[in-house]
Amino acid sequence: MKKVFVLGGYGNFGKRIVENLLDINTVKVVIVGRSLVKAQALINDLSAKPNSEIKATLSSLVIDIYSDEFKQILVRYKPYLIIHTSGPFQGQSYYIPELCVKHSIHYIDLADDRRFVCDINQLDNLAKAQDVLLVSGASSVPGLSGAVIDHFQQHFSEIEALDIAIAPGNRAERGLATVKAILSYTGHVFKRFKQGQWQDVYGWMDARQIDFGDIIGKRWLANVDVPDSTLFPNRYQVKKDVNFQAGLELSILHLTMVAMAYLVKKI
Repeated sequence: MKKVFVLGGYGNFGKRIVENLLDINTVKVVIVGRSLVKAQALINDLSAKPNSEIKATLSSLVIDIYSDEFKQILVRYKPYLIIHTSGPFQGQSYYIPELCVKHSIHYIDLADDRRFVCDINQLDNLAKAQDVLLVSGASSVPGLSGAVIDHFQQHFSEIEALDIAIAPGNRAERGLATVKAILSYTGHVFKRFKQGQWQDVYGWMDARQIDFGDIIGKRWLANVDVPDSTLFPNRYQVKKDVNFQAGLELSILHLTMVAMAYLVKKI
C-alpha cells in the first residue's frame, strides 16, 4: 500500500482531500499537522462512516513540517505522495517541495500564491531528473480556472481578453490560512496584464458589480492577486487583458474590504 501524507490534513481543504482518498483501497492516508486534537477529531469523525465507504487506512502524524525531524520522517517512511495544504503559501519557501523532489516523493500542493506557484519551475529540472511529479496550484486558482479556459479555448482562433471572477457564498468555509492570504495583498500593488501591457493595480480595489443571473444574482468584485495573472497572458496568448477578481456574498463585508484596501494604500 502506498503512503499518502496530507500536510494540514485536518484543515479546511485538507479534510476534504482526506475524505476523498478513503475509498482507495491501495493507500495509507496519514494526516500530518501540529495538533493531535484536531487530527484525532477528524479521524473519529471519518471512522463513524459505514465500513463500505472506508477502504484506505487512516492514521495521524503530529509534527512541525518545517522541523529537522520531519525530514528524518520522510527518509524513514518514504511516502509515495505528499499533498501540501498547509497555507498560507504567501512567503513560504520551497523547503517542502524541494525535500520531496530530492527524496523521490511525488508532490502536489494547493497553493494560490502568485510567486509560489509561478516560481516553482526552478525545481522542474531536478524533478524531471528524479522522475518525480511536481504540481503546484492544484486549487481553485490556477487549477480549476485554467481547466475551464482549456476546455473552451478550442472554440476561439484567438483570445483578446479573459475576465475571471470567483464569488463564493457566505456559508463557504474560510480557514485562517485563506483569510491571511487575502489580507496579505489587500491594498498592496501588484501587476496585471491590462490594455496590452503590464500595469499596476491594487489588491481588493477597482470594485465593480456583476450580475451572475437568477440563482446567484448581483455580486461585488475586486482585484485579487493570483497566479493566473502571471500565467494566463502567455499560456493563452491573450492580446489585451487578463482580469481576475473575487467577491463576497454580503455587500457590507465586501465593501468593508474595499475600504480597508483604500486605507492600506494611503498609508
